Amino acid sequence: GALYHHFATKQDLLMCLMDEHMQRLHHSWQSHCEHHHFDGLEAAEKLDCFVQFHIRYHIALPDDVFLSFMELRSLKTEHFKIIEKARKAYEQIVKDILLQGQNTKQMQVEDTHVTAMALLGMLTGLQYWFSQSGRLSEDEIVRSYSRLAMQMVGITADRPSYPFQFTPVTSGDQSSKILY
Repeated sequence: GALYHHFATKQDLLMCLMDEHMQRLHHSWQSHCEHHHFDGLEAAEKLDCFVQFHIRYHIALPDDVFLSFMELRSLKTEHFKIIEKARKAYEQIVKDILLQGQNTKQMQVEDTHVTAMALLGMLTGLQYWFSQSGRLSEDEIVRSYSRLAMQMVGITADRPSYPFQFTPVTSGDQSSKILY
């Protein structure tokens, strides 16, 4: 009952949780980019940076990610549109990396949208099976997924994976609201 002092409906609570997740994801990505001088990286390095960020974010905040995916269908149309806009903005990050890779001839991509969705699907699917107590460590998973992502875009040479550090932004760290 105490929740309804803060939220008029369950829908309002769900929207708040999902919007906070998307805000945190975008803020964490921006912080990650600034820390690793993302704009100065080559396309292959950017893809590696993104893969590492995405996996580590999803491993660090599995409940947020699970809720964001499983309850998306429960949002009312007007709320869904807001979250969908945030998701599209995040998807665009991958598309921009792929386009840069195509333009610089570092990557071979048949269809940018399809490749971006395949990459995100592969990366996000990790939340359904990865366990910290599993056979492979988080670092081993990151290296493996980074190699898979590179192979998806035609980069087959074994190249070093850059050790990008990751710290998720907590809700208290967000200085401004992102308007997707």
